[in-house]
Amino acid sequence: MAGGREAGYLEGIASAAAFNQPNDLAFDASGNLLVADQKNHAIRSISPDGTVRTLAGGESGYGEGQGKAAKFDTPQGIAVDTAGNAYVADTWNQRIRKIRPDGLVSTLAGNGASGYQDGAGVAAKFNHPQGVAVDGAGNVYVADSWNQRIRKISPGGLVSTLAGTGESGFLDGREARFNGPVGLAVSKEGIVYVGDTWNHRVRKITPDGRVSTLAGNGSYGFKDGKAEAAWFKSADKLAIDARGDLYVSDPLNQRIRKVSIGSTP
Repeated sequence: MAGGREAGYLEGIASAAAFNQPNDLAFDASGNLLVADQKNHAIRSISPDGTVRTLAGGESGYGEGQGKAAKFDTPQGIAVDTAGNAYVADTWNQRIRKIRPDGLVSTLAGNGASGYQDGAGVAAKFNHPQGVAVDGAGNVYVADSWNQRIRKISPGGLVSTLAGTGESGFLDGREARFNGPVGLAVSKEGIVYVGDTWNHRVRKITPDGRVSTLAGNGSYGFKDGKAEAAWFKSADKLAIDARGDLYVSDPLNQRIRKVSIGSTP
């Protein structure tokens, strides 16, 4: 659709454009595909006709502002709400950024200090946030990877912990443990799905914070099958379709996997 063989930074149409390690994707309401172009420290937009432009960023650092005046440091996750606002996991800035449809960038949560702290807006702390997802009510979910937690940001900017004790490992329930959570997707019912990368599993979180395993049994390898009979190497980024079926990037297996939830029991 867009981009050539060589890493770089170019705007243009289709293969005339260049990216540098694009990491995550999200569609806006107008059908534009937004790209977290991590090594270009930019959020790019691909229009339906294949034209690539920079929505925001393009220089490493931290800065608010309009469009290219803003700065990011290795953005690795992106999600879009129903109003067209984009939310970015600005990974090495330890912040969650917000981009309005007109390209104005601000900080939704995080103060740049690596750590763990719940609280309002910039009082909160993250440690290597990677994945983001947003629900219909405007809540933003964050895979706070090195904190081994899934965080929730309310529309008012209040950060809380949805799941995870902060201890690396594997455990379901209300005292759940994760190991490098990266990808997130949220269903219409408010179920949050997690690509729990180094547990080689896809996890499920109910709105009240109870964690269970949806797919994978912790075995490192490749095997299709029902639920916990499946094997993953690196359950990573996630996407959910209109029927509720889940798609999983399994990069070390060089595959995109499908977990049938809405269409097939």
